[in-house]
Amino acid sequence: MRFKEFEGEWEDITLGKCANSLDYGMNSSAIKFDGKNRYIRITDIDENTSKYKSENPVSPEGELTDKYLVRENDILFTRTGASTGKTYCYDIRDGKLYFAGFLIRAKIKEIYNVHFIFAQTQTTKYDKWVKLMSMRSGQPGINSQEYSSYPLSIPSKFEQDKVSTVLGKINERILAQNKIIEHLESLSRELVTKILAQEIKFQNNKSVDFPIWESMLGNEIFANISNKKHNSDLPILAITQEYGGDFAEIDHPVSV
Repeated sequence: MRFKEFEGEWEDITLGKCANSLDYGMNSSAIKFDGKNRYIRITDIDENTSKYKSENPVSPEGELTDKYLVRENDILFTRTGASTGKTYCYDIRDGKLYFAGFLIRAKIKEIYNVHFIFAQTQTTKYDKWVKLMSMRSGQPGINSQEYSSYPLSIPSKFEQDKVSTVLGKINERILAQNKIIEHLESLSRELVTKILAQEIKFQNNKSVDFPIWESMLGNEIFANISNKKHNSDLPILAITQEYGGDFAEIDHPVSV
């Protein structure tokens, strides 16, 4: 799929050719947030959205230098551990960020659209490359030289900008919808809690409250099935090796 006003072949290039440098972060401990200087570590990059998790910020300990500041046109790459390959593209709304030592920063050249390049780290192709490149004994990892070799396909800057604009609008819509879903999930949990605590009461068709719930034990409600024979082709799902497909009795009260 391509916008109809564009033509011509895309250029095959590597991440290293698109970046002024690929640098390692600072080896500093995290301390209580000082109100200004934020510290981004592997765990501060959201697994699903690749956004900086700003709810509980921390600051880096020790003397701070601009060498480790994350700026516009910067992409961070996780270089070790189970999250190897996870990426983050700097957003000016995230404030003053210093990046930690288990991250690698690619300073993308201004002749390229950083969001277009970042989008290529959100693809199945990239995931497969990460799995292949990080396959080594012990803990997985990818160093700066290896990240530098990652192959990219780049169109003209004009086309990069248009693609990035469209993808950006879609991502903003997704984030907005996710916030709505999170709010509804929180509301649902709160509602269920209040219903089970009988803080919220329902009425029948005659506008009369339903009777007070009765407290019962699980073994008064559920039958204990011990017959392991069945006529289905489906396997029995065993709870434990000792009891096979038996259902254990519940011996704590259940309100019904």
